Amino acid sequence: MTNQPYPSDSGFSDRPAPYSEEAEEAVLGAILSNPNVIFNVSAFLKGEDFYILRHQYIWEAIQRIVERGEEFDYLTVSKELLDIGRLDEVGGPWYLLRLVNNTPTSVHAEVYAKVVERAAVRRRLMAAADEIKALALNEEMAIEKVTDEAEARLFGVTESQLKRDLVPISTVISEYWERVERLIGDHDEALGLPTGFRNLDTLLGGLQKSDLLIFAGRPGMGKCVAEGTLVATDSGLVPIESLKPIYTEGVTDDEGGIFYPLEVGVQTPNGMRQTSHFYDSGIKPTLRITTRAGYALTGTHIHPVLARSRTGKMSWKFLADIRSGDEIAVHEQPNSRPYWDQITQIEDAGLQPCYDLTVPDGHSFVANGIVNHNTSFMLSLALNAARFDKRIAIFTMEMGVEQIIQRMVSMETGINMQRLRLGQVDELEWRRLVEAMSRLRNFKIFIDDTPGLSPMQMRAKCRRLAREQGVDLVMVDYLQLMNAGGVYENNRVQEVSHISRNLKELARELNVPLFSAAQLSRAVEQRQDKRPQLSDLRESGSLEQDSDIVMFLYRDEVYNEATESPNQADIIVAKHRNGPTGVVSLYFDKTITRFMDATAHNIDLSRG
Repeated sequence: MTNQPYPSDSGFSDRPAPYSEEAEEAVLGAILSNPNVIFNVSAFLKGEDFYILRHQYIWEAIQRIVERGEEFDYLTVSKELLDIGRLDEVGGPWYLLRLVNNTPTSVHAEVYAKVVERAAVRRRLMAAADEIKALALNEEMAIEKVTDEAEARLFGVTESQLKRDLVPISTVISEYWERVERLIGDHDEALGLPTGFRNLDTLLGGLQKSDLLIFAGRPGMGKCVAEGTLVATDSGLVPIESLKPIYTEGVTDDEGGIFYPLEVGVQTPNGMRQTSHFYDSGIKPTLRITTRAGYALTGTHIHPVLARSRTGKMSWKFLADIRSGDEIAVHEQPNSRPYWDQITQIEDAGLQPCYDLTVPDGHSFVANGIVNHNTSFMLSLALNAARFDKRIAIFTMEMGVEQIIQRMVSMETGINMQRLRLGQVDELEWRRLVEAMSRLRNFKIFIDDTPGLSPMQMRAKCRRLAREQGVDLVMVDYLQLMNAGGVYENNRVQEVSHISRNLKELARELNVPLFSAAQLSRAVEQRQDKRPQLSDLRESGSLEQDSDIVMFLYRDEVYNEATESPNQADIIVAKHRNGPTGVVSLYFDKTITRFMDATAHNIDLSRG
């Protein structure tokens, strides 16, 4: 490893910066001589990991070509560098040719890349140490803030190294099994890949190879409560802003809000449930409602609460649609049953910081004593397909691996997720748990929970899995949480278009169905008819254009508390490039977040 003076004005200014010129040259030479290795290397190596500037320029030129879906070699890379005015700075085409000729083999490209990455981490640690030293010398800053900032600087380096990869379910099941054990101790074959839902398989003919399937549900954004709102959690009542993760990188949406992964138990009308994300909406116009008993809630105009009109009809209503005299559901104590309290005052609360919690599967959470509203089809489908001995890759940016496993176990056993979390399992359920763990352990499911994954990273992981294990189905949860690797930083519509196009290309390359969740726009919330339409797909019309099938989930219970079909979930097939569209009704058990075929029972009342 070569050392050069480290570019800093602090304590490391006279110390050499670790880097390896030989490794940087070798990894670029390997890529230029064998372009296929770029997908494995780019899964973890970044342009800024190169210390020598001209090597950064060469890497960036290669990335630009790859992002366009074009083939490359040293000639096309030379042309790309010429087009962006960098060819002379890297030493001309002869330098690229020298890189190729001096590289002994492309077989060890990942080894060379790891050397480059490790040196980059050391440089970042040195930079962080300089920043921490400067913080420590700032005597005007409170020591608590100094330590917080120092931790954040160090975490910023280590977080970038937390590279997650596809994990065999047998490994995760073993870990999950140990945790549960510890808590307890103290139909017709489809033409394509079967979904396990009889009527849906009949309509679609199963999931077809090379198809891109988009599955979209109702949005969870924009419905936020103001700073200071108390939320009932498993640790007691806390202000919602205190739940915001400090050292976790968030994902920005097209409205300027930021999603942060967050797993915390919050009180719902159906008991304690676990969140998946914290959402920072930013500064928003708000309304404040007050009840006769003195309960108050401040939130955005489109934040919904469970309300009952003067005629007795129950529904989720936006704060802007609440009227004086309406009744809303209120919890007097965190674990008490809700009762109805009358609205006595509605007022403009001005601009305030607003936040939200995502509680998956249609659950609502209790804030300031008032019930607020916030689905698991993909996992039901994955488990059904796994029972047919299919190999499934799940890329989840919505939930962590343990949350995924917890849901699968709950679906397989019929045991409520909260009771699993607390280890509250009786003897009969314990036997079901043992049997379910044994079944799940043998499923060929591979899970990757890397946040903010790019299409190139996903392609590299899928190619490796296809080569080593084989793959029959790829699932993404969800598309809008992916990123394009910084190519379209200022244009979210183009970024989503780039992602959807790459997902379709990946489905065709692997010749497998690719099933991706997506988010709907808020337009669906503002219509009288809440059933989603193709125009509701969020951020890009290219989702409709690139997809072969578009399906929507609609549950009437979410919008109509007095629905006659509280457990019915409609799968609306709105687009089917090679077949019919239609609606398939399923049964949804919200206690274990599982979808099942809806069975009709005909009873002959004429017989005694």
